[in-house]
Amino acid sequence: METPFDYFFNDRTNPRTIEALKGGPLASPLEAYAQRLHEDGYATHSGFVQLRLLGCFNRWLDRKKLTGEDMDPTTIEQYLHGRARSGKLRKGDSAALFRLLNMLRPEGSGVAASPPTAVETALGQFQKYLRQERSLSEATVINYTPVARSFLSERFPKGAVHCQQITAADITAFVQRQATLLTSKRAPLVVTALRSFLRYLFHRGIVAVDLATCVPTIATWSLSKVPRFLPGEQIQKILGSCDKETAIGKRDYALLLLLARLGLRAGEVVALTLDDFDWEAGLVTVRGKGKRVAQMPLPSEVTLVQISLLSATGCRA
Repeated sequence: METPFDYFFNDRTNPRTIEALKGGPLASPLEAYAQRLHEDGYATHSGFVQLRLLGCFNRWLDRKKLTGEDMDPTTIEQYLHGRARSGKLRKGDSAALFRLLNMLRPEGSGVAASPPTAVETALGQFQKYLRQERSLSEATVINYTPVARSFLSERFPKGAVHCQQITAADITAFVQRQATLLTSKRAPLVVTALRSFLRYLFHRGIVAVDLATCVPTIATWSLSKVPRFLPGEQIQKILGSCDKETAIGKRDYALLLLLARLGLRAGEVVALTLDDFDWEAGLVTVRGKGKRVAQMPLPSEVTLVQISLLSATGCRA
């Protein structure tokens, strides 16, 4: 007998992907979700990607000993945060999970319909600000949200949120508590996220003072011996290790020059394509975090190496 999943899967689909959907706490809702995708005319690949994600989420709930009734915005954000930290977060993951949540509520098959709390309402507005006005990535939104939730929940444990009552002492106390719980890698994110939330409150006129300036920095002593940059001799040694007699060596040399001379991030260099290079003008278009785009001058060595390499091979920068 044909199931709602059959439209999106074929004989080559990994059996584990199908098992993750047909068992666990969300088995029945996921079958209804697949049927809804089919009825709404979703393309096969799009439906497959969504269902594979939801299967992973279903298995995660099962490992955590959670049920469909435990599925709420907080649980979803916790799961997405884990995907972001492991590098598995994809565009559309958040939308698919919240679409399932919204589908469950009216049916009463998983999450009981209830009005959002004051904290969730405040977080929703903060997330909208990050996405629409700051143009930040979904991974950043997911990383910032738990910090803002913890701060609001600790400051306003009785439910009602009055951000005008937040003081510098509240902020310092929160950061001090977090400092005892966090690793040195996580601590800077908490400081950055809290400052972003407080700037949002000031930007929107919710508070009269920019409280972001009150957020103290958490010392990360374990990183104090890590050098902030490489000495020139070491950079030259790395560049000298590239075999410029080969295409790969020329490519590596050009990419390392972009990192060393222009101070680009590794992700910015990896994202470059041939269309980003204006050889005649000697410029390169760089796409940074938050969808920012900038043009920067090409080092002459990069231009010479890339012209000889890319013109001959047509490979991606």
